[in-house]
Amino acid sequence: MQERHRDHALFVGFAPADNPKIVVAVMVENGESGSGVAAPVVRQVLDAWLLDENGHLKPEYAGSLNLEAAAREE
Repeated sequence: MQERHRDHALFVGFAPADNPKIVVAVMVENGESGSGVAAPVVRQVLDAWLLDENGHLKPEYAGSLNLEAAAREE
């Protein structure tokens, strides 16, 4: 398919879930898939916002996680 006819990719995310402080929207022209192209970019931005330099959740957001629900998903 010609590039100009491909769908655009869009993904929007926010954090923390229970009391949002940040919203990130990424649109990739001709990206075709929001989950495959735009979502990873949103994840990187939210990780940079929520995590410290060691990859641990910043203390101010620790109370925002529902750890019980996260454990059930694993």
